Amino acid sequence: MSSTTRAWRIREEALLCPDAPFGIMGVLNVTPDSFYEPSRAGALPKAIDYALSLRERGADILDLGGESTRPLTNGVGASPVAPKEERARIHPLFCAVQKQAPDTVISIDTWHSETAAHFLDLGAAIINDISGGLWDPEMLPVVAQYKPGYVLTYAQNTYARMHAIRDTDDIVDDALSFFEAGLSRISKAGLAEDHVVLDPGIGFGMTVQQTVRLLANIDQLTTFGRPLLIGIAEKRFLNALPGLEGYDRVVATQIATALLLQRGVFWHRVHHVARARQALLLSSSISQ
Repeated sequence: MSSTTRAWRIREEALLCPDAPFGIMGVLNVTPDSFYEPSRAGALPKAIDYALSLRERGADILDLGGESTRPLTNGVGASPVAPKEERARIHPLFCAVQKQAPDTVISIDTWHSETAAHFLDLGAAIINDISGGLWDPEMLPVVAQYKPGYVLTYAQNTYARMHAIRDTDDIVDDALSFFEAGLSRISKAGLAEDHVVLDPGIGFGMTVQQTVRLLANIDQLTTFGRPLLIGIAEKRFLNALPGLEGYDRVVATQIATALLLQRGVFWHRVHHVARARQALLLSSSISQ
């Protein structure tokens, strides 16, 4: 087992350790069009500095992505990126971070099996797959072969429907059914469940009301015995609720992150690492 994979699993086991009550995944997008502009890495020297600064501010994991999944904004949304282009975007930064900070735990945000295999060969510890293993039939065989940490995301059945509003009577029951089926698929493919973290996919194909209901019942997802990872950072719903229009999404993210820790969410995928750590430390301190 590689040192980075061990770091993932040790951190995962720290759920019950008082000195590690939470984990932070820092977002770094090597794309020109991610929805949150400050997370776009830009030119390589800037990207390297940004990656190292996320570590210094307290990120336990760096999540590198080369394909935007942004929803429609003014009629323009995410466009698919070929795996070759995705790898070309991520590769220089990945290698630079490995060279300058070799103990960094790196996650690759991809749903492409080719990209996953490429970076797992180079030492990536985690595959953060927004497709739930559904969009590329080779993804689960790849992660079963390499046995990294794997983020199973509550997803639609195709890339094209990524942001289509879910047709379900109860978003919580639907998520529970999805994860039950997803964990079964992963296990049958050959990856043990103890490598898997569950992500409810906030921001993907949900109304504001569905989002709030899922977050209000997020503790139900802990029944699978797997850690939860949640990415709410600066997403639209944070100021789409009545009375919250125009409020600062960064502040709202801090508040929501602290509340979600109280509801059993261990991993927090964020842009503002230092602010998230402050909120999580405060939350964990007053809940003891």
